Amino acid sequence: MLTTPEQGIQPRALVDGKGVLHLLWYAGGAKGGNLFHATRQADKTWSAPVKVNSIPHSAVAAGTIRGAQYAMGRDGYLHVIWNGYKETGGKAEPMPLYYTRSTDGGKTFEPQRIVSGDWPMDGGGAVAADPNGKVHVFWHAGREGGREGEVSRRIFIRSSTDDGANFDDERTISPEGTGVCACCSMQALATRGGNVHVLFRNAFDAGKSRNIATLISGDGGKTFSYAEVDPWRIHGCPMSSMSLVEVQGGAVVGAWEREGQIVLGRFGATNNQPGKVTVAMQGPSQRKHPVLATGRDGSLLIAWTEGTGWNKGGTLAWQMVDQDLTLNSRSVPVTAGSVPVWSFCSVAAIGGSFVLVR
Repeated sequence: MLTTPEQGIQPRALVDGKGVLHLLWYAGGAKGGNLFHATRQADKTWSAPVKVNSIPHSAVAAGTIRGAQYAMGRDGYLHVIWNGYKETGGKAEPMPLYYTRSTDGGKTFEPQRIVSGDWPMDGGGAVAADPNGKVHVFWHAGREGGREGEVSRRIFIRSSTDDGANFDDERTISPEGTGVCACCSMQALATRGGNVHVLFRNAFDAGKSRNIATLISGDGGKTFSYAEVDPWRIHGCPMSSMSLVEVQGGAVVGAWEREGQIVLGRFGATNNQPGKVTVAMQGPSQRKHPVLATGRDGSLLIAWTEGTGWNKGGTLAWQMVDQDLTLNSRSVPVTAGSVPVWSFCSVAAIGGSFVLVR
């Protein structure tokens, strides 16, 4: 169990090919702050934090789901995206999606740039990178903007084939009419084989259904197939986030929230229909913001927050899950300390162990 340095929030942990733990986090006011990156040294101390954003106070934490995400691509390049703070992002509307990268393992970051065009954004975007130099950034937006335009919102993508140096033009990849839940986050993952998975919450039936849906590409992000995998009849945004991780055999496991509980789903490498969807754990607490990591033996660690909400902190909990997505009989949910306002936790596997950062 680790604590985010310098009282930071919204940690994102990655492990590189050398087994070094990388951490991205947010610091500052809820409506305008900065992103920082550090690595954990051999003596178990953190390296000096490096500021990620080049425009001061151009990130935002309010809402929890608008925090930064990052992915590790070819040669250890780090690719970071985040929702910009609209008053310092260069224009009042729309709220931009920013991108930057590090080509030296997080020692320096390039000047940030807007990748989302002129679309009115709200909920958080996502980024995925594969070992062959492809990088994909995703966001959801609609011409009408805000919650009023949820049913018309679409998922957008821009892709790079040169490690993020250049991106192609934006294009939509979600079907028209399925909508996107405006205030929910999304998650993306590029597998070692180059397939691309996107997990998000739609806003179907005039916004009365908030179903978990997937977009999966078997051709490296050129085309995507769509499927709804977990229905939830609710008229209102749950402000939820989700997680994706590649497991043994190239399959992908996702985690999300439904009715205050955490749900797991298993997807084939290119098959958009889940092999299994199961409620991973149930309890009296409001459970949100699940994160996943997989160990070298195929086991999964899932962590989540309990009791968090708008401008409200909570507690952290975790549990082990077997490869078939059943609860590990040797493991029970463990409560592991407090979670600050607007924050969540992160998990990563290092060797035969798991690291949980709060």
